[in-house]
Amino acid sequence: GKPLPETAQAFITFAPAVDPNQSVSVPITAGRYDSPKTPAGTCRVFFEITTSGPEKISDRTGQPYRDFFNLVPARHADGIPLEVSGDNPDQNFDLVE
Repeated sequence: GKPLPETAQAFITFAPAVDPNQSVSVPITAGRYDSPKTPAGTCRVFFEITTSGPEKISDRTGQPYRDFFNLVPARHADGIPLEVSGDNPDQNFDLVE
């Protein structure tokens, strides 16, 4: 129900049920994606959405680093089923916990 944070890095992957080796992964930018090579048929849709925390300094090395956090709710870790029958520019996914 909320847009992705501006700092998030996100990808969407369409994995066909028939041959998961033919998966297509594309970036999500500003909450939108374009996946023209997604094969038709039954597939599972997977998301990789991460964001980084504030910069920290390592106690061990003194070097700056950031922690990364997964924003995909655990209930969607196994993907979301989807029937692809053609181009659907309005396809939206609600990743509610």
